[in-house]
Amino acid sequence: MTKRNKNIALIFGFALMVIIAYQFAFAETLRLRKSHMKLEQEQLAFENTPQRISILKQKERYYDSILNANNIGSSSLQNELLKTLSSFDAANDLKVSAFVAPHIFNEKDYKVITYSFSVTGSFNNIQKLLYHIEQKTAFGELVNVHYTKKRDFRRRRNYLEAAVLLRRFER
Repeated sequence: MTKRNKNIALIFGFALMVIIAYQFAFAETLRLRKSHMKLEQEQLAFENTPQRISILKQKERYYDSILNANNIGSSSLQNELLKTLSSFDAANDLKVSAFVAPHIFNEKDYKVITYSFSVTGSFNNIQKLLYHIEQKTAFGELVNVHYTKKRDFRRRRNYLEAAVLLRRFER
């Protein structure tokens, strides 16, 4: 056998030994290490569970206090919104001209509820109402406000109407 053939056989044998060693020792070690890392992560998740539960309870108390502060009881949110609109309208010379049933859209793990209503009155009073709804209450966020100048032909007067979309997310 020549030196060239011996070197080729040596390289081939070494490569074969590396493959066999990987199959019997290294592959099993790497699989066990991956399994160990996964179990450690699960253990950390279970260790944090009591702490996360207490944080969630604190958040629940906080959100309940916000709901109580904004006078949102257990009745439906649509009724509360309508009550707020009615009380604000009486005090600020506004009129609710339309209040449509809410549109409910289900996403993966939450619902998107969109309330649509129209208000007529002066621009400043409508702005006060919108500020009150968005900042002082927790009904949701104003998505769209569309102002339209309309004409009342019987009285020969122009008036301003605002179509409002209010969006709320629920679980």
